[in-house]
Amino acid sequence: MSRFTPEGELNFIGCLVTLSASSLFVGLRSYVQLRSKQCVSGADRFCFSALVIFTAYCAYLLTHILAVPVKGAFAVTSSTSHEKAESLMKVTFACSILFINGITLAKLSILAGYKATFAIQRQYRHIIMGLAALCIAWWGCFILVTIFQCNPVQAMWDISDDRKRCLPVWKPLLAAEISNLIIDILILITPILATWRLNMPAHKKWAVAGIFLVGALVCVSSILRLVSIARFGNEFDDTSKVMFYLTIQFGLAIICGCLLPLNGLFVRRNKGASKSRTSVYDATFREDHVSIPAYKLAGQLKKTKRGGSRVLSLARSWAGHDVRQGEESITPPPAARINR
Repeated sequence: MSRFTPEGELNFIGCLVTLSASSLFVGLRSYVQLRSKQCVSGADRFCFSALVIFTAYCAYLLTHILAVPVKGAFAVTSSTSHEKAESLMKVTFACSILFINGITLAKLSILAGYKATFAIQRQYRHIIMGLAALCIAWWGCFILVTIFQCNPVQAMWDISDDRKRCLPVWKPLLAAEISNLIIDILILITPILATWRLNMPAHKKWAVAGIFLVGALVCVSSILRLVSIARFGNEFDDTSKVMFYLTIQFGLAIICGCLLPLNGLFVRRNKGASKSRTSVYDATFREDHVSIPAYKLAGQLKKTKRGGSRVLSLARSWAGHDVRQGEESITPPPAARINR
């Protein structure tokens, strides 16, 4: 470890710790899913895909750190050889593309989890879908800006090409990070507002809100990276801290996407029931002073008939609550229905 530069050691440890932690949380998510005998959902697919991209990101970054003679070089100086400078620019370019793709998938995983939890309320369903569209628009915009930042594209890492035309390095990075931070804040506050509609004791509401507030760490890492980018003087500055905060932000986003499903690890077993599970999704929503179990009401909103109905497809709670298909239920009276 003594052969590493301080910058290389920082990024080396950051990659290993965040990759291990995110892999652990995704593994626990899979365990909860298998224990509850649940099918793979869209949120699961987004989360697993984000982890695969994060693994490729860390592998590429670690390869650069371990390959260069002075381990962990993240700055280009006048004495830096052409090969070293080209290697660093390629790593920066590739990791930026992987980050944009992976962080978008991680956010879509979080939003898909929100939709499964709070979609019973129409206003939150619209908010969640709007945030998902915003994430996709952000991805489309900045993936193109990153790839075509230089003309020709290979001029991004070929610093000897005098004919290249490139945008200043810090401008697209700054624009991407500011907009990314705004989206993170919107995603963070959405579930906190929705949680307050759950019919549960105040201390439990604070506990649920606390789970979502863990996502504030993503915003903190985003702010720190934003400060580092703002200090860029030119394209040859030391990028070690920018890459470090990028890695932390990426890993924490994947972990945050696993928090809702991991509620299934803390379910309770009722006396006399061998497979009875409870979670925050068993809470009730209050409308006009009438309490209705959330998971039943969600199923009734999918397909109901006046005067009563058979619930054909109950909402699937992928956080530990087993819901059976075809359960008999009576449509609540008009006063208890949620306006759609």
